[in-house]
Amino acid sequence: INIYPNPTDGILYFDGADLEWDATVEIVDLNGKVVMKNQLRTMRQINLGGLNSGVYFVHIIQDNGRFSGKVVLE
Repeated sequence: INIYPNPTDGILYFDGADLEWDATVEIVDLNGKVVMKNQLRTMRQINLGGLNSGVYFVHIIQDNGRFSGKVVLE
């Protein structure tokens, strides 16, 4: 699963052969708090514009498993 661009100024895109259409994306701050949770559905993107600049963990949860990554929001 690809998450880009990284760093980002707000819009984060997701793609990859293993990405399921109904995957859930959690954005987690460095304190472990879930600050955003969305289902991707057909829109393979989320807008982080309402969050403060910093480093966040991205968790993609789907039927075939879980993927985690890190993203920098400028």
